[in-house]
This record gives sequence, structure tokens and C-alpha cells, in this order.
Amino acid sequence: MVAQVAIPPGGQITVWASGKDCSPPGLVSRRSICNELHTDFKLDADGGYIALLNLNDTALKASEYEYTQQYDDVPYGRPLGMSQPTYLDTVRTLSP
Repeated sequence: MVAQVAIPPGGQITVWASGKDCSPPGLVSRRSICNELHTDFKLDADGGYIALLNLNDTALKASEYEYTQQYDDVPYGRPLGMSQPTYLDTVRTLSP
């Protein structure tokens, strides 16, 4: 699970699926404070399935997919304007 964060139309955020369960100060009430938004689960390094759900547990359009092998500290996602996820060169940070 990830904290409830509003993403405006056309917006994007980076969420680290690290299992650290923490977020930047002032963003959401969490157990731990850190510089990035982290989930309370980790992705399988060999690949798998992930989806971004709304509050009704319905997958959001173009926000569910199979992901490939994951590497430490290498972001992977679907950049704006692209239909398929890929390894990313840069990461956008989320500020409160």
C-alpha cells in the first residue's frame, strides 16, 4: 500500500517500491520520515505485476502492467506520453 496522494491530471510522481513505508515530512502521516515516497511492499526482483488503484480498488487507466527484472536503485516506470514502461534515466521527486 502507498499513502493516499493526489496526482493531478497530467501529473506524475515517483514511488519507490522498497518496503521502507516512509514519506517526506508533511506529505502524509506515516510511521517513518524519508526524502522519497516509499511503499510498504517490495517488488519481486525477477519481475511481476503491479497496478495503481483508485479508492474503489479499480485499476486506473494505463496504470497496470507486467514489469520486467528490477535492479537496485534503477527506476522503472511509464513516462508521460509513453504506452509501455521502461528503465528511467531520471527520477522526479515529490515535494509536500
